[in-house]
Amino acid sequence: MDFAENRSHSNPNPRKPLPRLTTLPLICHDYCYIVVFTLITLAIWRMPLLYSNERAVPLSMWNPAASFDNTGSSLRPPSDLSYQWKPEPLPSELCGVLVVIIPIVVVIVFQSRNFNVRDLHAGISGSLKAVVATAFVCTILKQVVGGFRPHFVDVCRPDPKFIAEDMALGRYWFNATACSGDSYEVRRAMQSFPSGHAANSFSSGTFITLYLNAKLKTFADQSTFLPTLILTIAPLLLASLVSGSMYVSNQHHANDIVFGIIIGLLFGFSAYRSVYTAVFDFRLNHIPLPFARHAGLVHVHDPSQSGTQEAVGWDGAGLNKTSRAGKE
Repeated sequence: MDFAENRSHSNPNPRKPLPRLTTLPLICHDYCYIVVFTLITLAIWRMPLLYSNERAVPLSMWNPAASFDNTGSSLRPPSDLSYQWKPEPLPSELCGVLVVIIPIVVVIVFQSRNFNVRDLHAGISGSLKAVVATAFVCTILKQVVGGFRPHFVDVCRPDPKFIAEDMALGRYWFNATACSGDSYEVRRAMQSFPSGHAANSFSSGTFITLYLNAKLKTFADQSTFLPTLILTIAPLLLASLVSGSMYVSNQHHANDIVFGIIIGLLFGFSAYRSVYTAVFDFRLNHIPLPFARHAGLVHVHDPSQSGTQEAVGWDGAGLNKTSRAGKE
């Protein structure tokens, strides 16, 4: 008994695909959730840092000529926190705009050739989900865990009087209360982990690479020309350049960037799989998934088989799956 017969016997009145006017509220709900989590992320970003006064910079014995206050003191902060401050090569605001705009432009360009509403929504909403989810997680980690940037001491400008008072009490460390620099820059200098630039650029770049691979069939059952291959991996190259620029400009430590890349890759893959049928299977990775309410799951059990035969179909999605398990 084939899959079509199974469906007809088990479900005499199969669910018909929902009309476009019915799917419109579902699309609006999808973007409403994206906006809500964006606002939540911004609210968390504006909250005070947790345990900010407990984040301490240790002081160690060193050459008096190399002390942080140039007063001949024999104590100095760690060298990996004493780099000179440099402006961001790619400002955070501009980075946030680019990781949102570039994927949308790529999706629209491909949809201009063969327009499909569901595919357009899957591409745009998927890229936004990747960026928003990445920013949400990174913001929480920055607020709770944080960490000092390589230029923290240069931005903090510790007051020698506070250092002397702490030394008199036997405390050979200082925290943000000893800083005399700009409070906003000091706050940002305590949010090094993880790298938001690396995480967001790689989440967006990973989604675009998977999208291009699905549309161009770069990794499929046929040979690929070099320009197609380069075009497919170009978003990951750009993400690597953004991440590297944050390291050479003393904005992040290497571990901040590596962890940010891992977060970006995970959410890039997860977001793509949440809106498309497959990630690597070239036969399916271009097919957008239906909405949960739009999908009618049909489970069929055929007792005539020696084992268990189960068929799963998505009504209105243009995709059917059949899975069998049992004795041969």
